[in-house]
Amino acid sequence: MSILRQIKALHPKPELKLQIIDALRREGEQGVTELGNRLGYQNKSSLYRYLDDLNRGGVVKKTRSNGCSKWVYRLEDFYITITPETTEQYFTKESDETNQSPELNAIKQLLYTEYDINVLDASGQQIPFSPAVLMKDFLDAGVDMEEAWNITLHMKQTAYNDITAQEMREKIHRLLKKRGCRVAAERYRRYIIDPIKVSINDKIVDWEEKDLKKELKNQRKQNKVLTVSNREMNRLTVNAMKNLKKLEIEPIPLEFIQEYLMLLLRNIQI
Repeated sequence: MSILRQIKALHPKPELKLQIIDALRREGEQGVTELGNRLGYQNKSSLYRYLDDLNRGGVVKKTRSNGCSKWVYRLEDFYITITPETTEQYFTKESDETNQSPELNAIKQLLYTEYDINVLDASGQQIPFSPAVLMKDFLDAGVDMEEAWNITLHMKQTAYNDITAQEMREKIHRLLKKRGCRVAAERYRRYIIDPIKVSINDKIVDWEEKDLKKELKNQRKQNKVLTVSNREMNRLTVNAMKNLKKLEIEPIPLEFIQEYLMLLLRNIQI
C-alpha cells in the first residue's frame, strides 16, 4: 500500500479521520451509526464522505456485515512511518529521483515546474500560474485525487497568459460536472467559487475575494503592519476565504471576520 496514497486519504479533516481509524483499530468493524455514536459525531453525511475517502485510499474497507445487508467498515493495513528519511523520500524536491516511483516523479514535475503564465486575481494583479495551488484547491474542496490530477493536467495544457482566476475556477467547475463528479463539483463551487455571506449592520451582503482583501488591507493599516507583500496579501486572502467558508456559518458577522484577520496579521508580526 502506498504511503503517499494513505496520507492523501487523510485530507480533509485529518483529526476526525484519525479518530475513525483509532476507533476501528480498537473496536473492530463498525457501521456509520456505531462510529458516529462512539465518536459523538452526528453528521452522518459527512461521516460517510470521510469513510469513502479512507476507503478509496485503501485505509479502510467497506463491506457487508456477516449475515445481513448492513454496510460496515473495517481497518485495512494502515501504517505511516514519519522519519527524516521518509519525509525526504516522499515530499522534497532534493531527494534522489532514481529512488522514486515514476508516478511520484510525474506529480513533482507537474507541481514544481515554473510556467511562463500569469493569472489575474480578483483585484487584477498578476500571480504566477501554479498547478500546486490548483491541487490544494481540489484537496480543500474534497475532490477525489485522481480527478484533481486529471483536471490539473488539463488546466496546465489549456491555461493562457492573463487568464482570470474566476475564469479558471468556472472552467474547472464545468469540467467536474462534465466528468460526472456532481458532488465534487458542488463542493468545489461551495468552497472555492461562491462568495461568503457577511452580516453588516443587520444587512447581509456577498463578499468575494476582492472584498475580503480590501478588509484585510484596512486591518493591516489599523494594526500598522508594514511588511506584508502583495503576494503575501493574496495568499492570506485566499486562505482566509477558504477557512471562513469551512466554518459553515451564514451569515458571518463582520466583527468576527475582522478579529480573524487581525489574528492573521499579528501572526505575521511575531
